[in-house]
Amino acid sequence: GGFVRDDSENCDLERRLLGVYEELYRCPYSDTKNYVLEGLYQVLQSHGEEVGPAWPIVLALIKGVAQDEEEQHVRQAFMCVQLVRNDLLSVLPVDCLQLLLTTIGSYGCQGSDLNISLTAITLLMNIADFFSREREALLSAFSEVGFHPGRSVSYDAPEAVSSDVQRKHPSSTVHNVDQLWLVLYHQLRLLAVDGRIEVRHSSLRSLFTTLETHSLVLEPACWTQVVHELLLPVLDEVRDCACTSSADEPVEKALGPAGAGVGTEQGKGGQQMMLIHHTRNTQSKQWDATWDTALQGVLRMFQTGFKLWSSLTTALDAWAALMAHFEEAFLKGSPKVASTAVQAIKDLIVAHAADLSAPMWDTFNAAAQRTVAAAS
Repeated sequence: GGFVRDDSENCDLERRLLGVYEELYRCPYSDTKNYVLEGLYQVLQSHGEEVGPAWPIVLALIKGVAQDEEEQHVRQAFMCVQLVRNDLLSVLPVDCLQLLLTTIGSYGCQGSDLNISLTAITLLMNIADFFSREREALLSAFSEVGFHPGRSVSYDAPEAVSSDVQRKHPSSTVHNVDQLWLVLYHQLRLLAVDGRIEVRHSSLRSLFTTLETHSLVLEPACWTQVVHELLLPVLDEVRDCACTSSADEPVEKALGPAGAGVGTEQGKGGQQMMLIHHTRNTQSKQWDATWDTALQGVLRMFQTGFKLWSSLTTALDAWAALMAHFEEAFLKGSPKVASTAVQAIKDLIVAHAADLSAPMWDTFNAAAQRTVAAAS
């Protein structure tokens, strides 16, 4: 085990050999692409521990296949992803872990196979457990390869610093191990607005569960990004989707050819359609359910992580944004969303009444008064 990095100067052979797979996959022939992916899987299965410096080529190829139009190619490449996660994670160079996370995230986003998307979310949770278990080894490996505390990386380009974060919070720098956590959380955040309700609910549950389980290991400065780049944006995006989704557009799932069976009805063209419960049979109802899930999770994180985020220099901004979400949920959400917002805010206030600053109380009282006035 252990995290490895091949520093030898004689590593061109591996790169060239695996580069051939990358070149061949660019051809227009489906059969050739099948052979490439089958061959790549066999190479990883037999010699994965020797890939070394060619890992970026391998992962970039696998990541690119996620958007392939042919479902068979997506499935074959995802088998490689699962192999890397299950058998090769501990030999992957530490500076490739970020690319692995975004590769898995790309399989969560692909639309050809729902089960692959859901499995990708599970893989991300498994990697979170791995990061927690191997934190000391990761810290050691980062120091060996020349990474240093304070270097910020963006989600897709390791050399880039988030200019927005630097501008707003110039002193908010974190260890790169923590940045790996943020990359992982960001993959789950992206899936929280997926068009498929199964994917977005799975990603939201996974995001909140992983944060609750592992976020205490993060450096305090990292919580600026947790709050302002994960939790609040998730609410922003889900709310926007919920408020703009169609209340009339029915949600239908095709089950197969004509010939209705138990629990189905005839759709257009005689196609077999699944019956969906009336509480979730439109896009608007499904997005309201997602909004409800997101509200519960974000407010729970603000409650359990109160001492961490309330010590940030941006705490009042975060609190004001949270209160704005409470108002919008109450005024624009379904009765269930409004009820969830009221109960979650009540739980948060009761749990930390003694810890709220005077400006926080002022913001809360103003928001509460506006909601009462709007309701009366």
